[in-house]
Amino acid sequence: MPGLDGIGVLDAVREVAADLPVVLLTGHGDVAHAVRAMQRGAQDFLEKPYDADHLLTVVERSLAAGRLHAEIRMLRERLKVEGAHLIGETTAIAAVRARLTEIAGLPVDVILQGETGTGKELAARSLHDQSGRSGPFITINCAALPNSGFGVDLFGRIDASGTLQPGRVGLAEGGHCSSTRLM
Repeated sequence: MPGLDGIGVLDAVREVAADLPVVLLTGHGDVAHAVRAMQRGAQDFLEKPYDADHLLTVVERSLAAGRLHAEIRMLRERLKVEGAHLIGETTAIAAVRARLTEIAGLPVDVILQGETGTGKELAARSLHDQSGRSGPFITINCAALPNSGFGVDLFGRIDASGTLQPGRVGLAEGGHCSSTRLM
């Protein structure tokens, strides 16, 4: 190819379509060239003369990989829209997702209540992610906290130098913490 080698073509394709599977076929390659191509995103690297059956296998494998990348990208986008943590198609889960979306933008604190294993943490993560708040998401399993030190773990303590060492509630400042019932 005048003016452009296989690596140049690969780089040009990557600029336009980063996920497009590319198989390089060269008449004069070596191991270093193949390694460089693979490091830059080539799906495979073949030298001429090539076996036609092997080429077909490589192309089929590359197309399958391209389909998988496209499906992963589509699912990630779908999760962003639907709430990455709450999956399912039932009326109940759709209602929970809708309620979380309704309250996510409100400047209120939220407590999620429910039995163990009902998905409170997943709902809280979804709510936090949708809220746009910049604070970290901090989980508190109150049942696992020891009776002694419970308050320190939640609210913090003042150390010997007089500096406040924040607890989990303080660490979650800007996140979701206290009192609205969801259902």
